[in-house]
Amino acid sequence: MKDTRCYMGDQVRLYREELARANPKQLVDFCEGAYLNLLKAQDMIQCCNRYEWIGLENGTALSSQQLECMLYQNGAICCFLEGETLVFSLFTEENGLNTYGELSSIQPITLDGRTKGKRKRVMNRIGDYTLSDDVAIIIQDYTGSVQKGVIIPRMNHNTLTTISDQVKTYKLLLYNIILSVKKLIAKCENEDQVKTIMKQAELLLDPTHPIVGITTGKDIAQQFELMNYVDKVNIDEFIAIIDFYYKIRRGFNGVPSPDVFEKKERLISSETESAQVHVNITLLDGLKQREYACDMINEFFGTSLSVRLSDALRGGIENDSRGSDSNSGRESEQQV
Repeated sequence: MKDTRCYMGDQVRLYREELARANPKQLVDFCEGAYLNLLKAQDMIQCCNRYEWIGLENGTALSSQQLECMLYQNGAICCFLEGETLVFSLFTEENGLNTYGELSSIQPITLDGRTKGKRKRVMNRIGDYTLSDDVAIIIQDYTGSVQKGVIIPRMNHNTLTTISDQVKTYKLLLYNIILSVKKLIAKCENEDQVKTIMKQAELLLDPTHPIVGITTGKDIAQQFELMNYVDKVNIDEFIAIIDFYYKIRRGFNGVPSPDVFEKKERLISSETESAQVHVNITLLDGLKQREYACDMINEFFGTSLSVRLSDALRGGIENDSRGSDSNSGRESEQQV
């Protein structure tokens, strides 16, 4: 059976090589893995620079981007005190959930899945428990990242939905671009003439052969007909779909993006404002999760951590807020 599989595999490989030699453009390689890695890296960079943590240099070796990367890849992490060092770690659930569906006890683990220290009691709000070395604070990336003890990372959401679908769209776009190239078709009388014409075409298109000799022997004396073939493809539709996936993903990340379906001649302010409000709510949800965790960490461990929006995103929210204030001002003036 093993020899048969090897033989069949060799025959398929030889057939593909022969096909490629007969028509170099017939086989098109699409690096799906490369596109997937590109979009995943782009999404990670975007998500890990939305918020800026301040005070991490006091007691921890993590940078703001590293901490955000842990949240992006894992959905939620825990924070506890180990001696005088503030530790951010992954965790597993212990002893189920409390009355409100919150984690009550966890076991910190390392990145390779080994346990780290002893089990910790989760502090879900200030005043629940006195300061102790057996408590931990949970930091969620977004509201609902921990659901019934199951953690759903943002990376999984984006990779399995819009990123995966966007890669497929890139593949279709590449194939349609190739098909839309103008072609010259030669109608031949027999297979020998097809091979001869293809060989001559390769020489004519090869820049390393400035002189090409064409024979007119009896074996190819038959006349053949040339005709143009153009397959027109609307590439704009694929570009619009790709932009749509970008918009959906950036909306879930809380990052503003231009709407490709906005009117070109005029913009409907109510539609654009509604889309911006949705993005701002998502962005501020993540900020509140982090701010609440900072308050808990500072209360229990005596640190001075804080978090804020990145400069790029904070400017957008401030501008949107000022725009809303000015709009309300104009409305009040009209009412007066």
